[in-house]
Amino acid sequence: MILPGYADTFPDEVDVAALAVDGWHLAERPGFWAAHWREQFIEIAGLEGHQRGPGLSWPELVAVAGRQPDRVRRAQTLLLLAPAFGDEAADTPDAVSVLSDAMRTLGATGDTAKLATLAVSDEVVFWGHVPWVAGVPDMDYAPRNPASPFALSVAERQLVTELLAS
Repeated sequence: MILPGYADTFPDEVDVAALAVDGWHLAERPGFWAAHWREQFIEIAGLEGHQRGPGLSWPELVAVAGRQPDRVRRAQTLLLLAPAFGDEAADTPDAVSVLSDAMRTLGATGDTAKLATLAVSDEVVFWGHVPWVAGVPDMDYAPRNPASPFALSVAERQLVTELLAS
């Protein structure tokens, strides 16, 4: 019997339990289930391995965060998605203020403006200042750039643009 209440149809001389593989340790690994859901999401940026992105412009990041129901959720969304954005348009005092306020909303103390300034600067570890032209990042490895080796399909790019705009 493989499982209680489950009758196997193997001959008696086959040790079915020895054939079973316990894969539970795999299911608990980060990313295990995401690998099986790959068909259900569109990757617009990636930081592991070879970086692909940026995936969001500053206006898109602010718009997605702005659609959240309350101040805490807006701050969480903004900071969670911040590593996916790279846009030269964000290097403004307003962007620094928005990021700094989000950090303080979630309990950060100290000089949050200094950290926010670094996040929108060209010295950021991820993307730096990337120009966006007609909704397309001017970066060779950005999935939203049709000329990229990691380019999304036309349908995927349209869907991403629609979802970020709505």
